[in-house]
Amino acid sequence: METDVYTALEEGNVHLQKQCEEELFALEHKLKSSMDAGVSADDYPKYQALLEAVYAAREVFNKLSER
Repeated sequence: METDVYTALEEGNVHLQKQCEEELFALEHKLKSSMDAGVSADDYPKYQALLEAVYAAREVFNKLSER
């Protein structure tokens, strides 16, 4: 992730917040695409854990941006 989440949230910079949301969405999409294309049985749990981490990050980011 290239965008500074803390700066985006602390300064209330809507442009940076949108950029953070887009980067998290892109990560989610990339992981899902890789999984849909097929990953090895050994790699599947790793991809699933990463995907769940991105879901959690998006949820936390959204909650923090609401305050």
